[in-house]
Amino acid sequence: MGDNKEALDALLAGIEYIVEQKVQNAPFARLKNGLVEAVNSDGSYLVSIDDRKYNIKSIHSTVLNVGTIVQVLIAQNDYSNMFILN
Repeated sequence: MGDNKEALDALLAGIEYIVEQKVQNAPFARLKNGLVEAVNSDGSYLVSIDDRKYNIKSIHSTVLNVGTIVQVLIAQNDYSNMFILN
């Protein structure tokens, strides 16, 4: 019985890993919170999300300040296609 349980546990771990990878790369929109770290000269913002920094434009004409928490839309789960929502 022990060998079967070990094999089933290994199979389950493999399935969970595959599902997690597929969900991370699935083509749907994500919302993430970010922190404005700088205002760029082109009107975009340097935003920190999950310990990484991105240059992102806002979809509104609202002026954001350094230190502002913002919501960022990641369209189609593509980090090169992000917009600040507030």
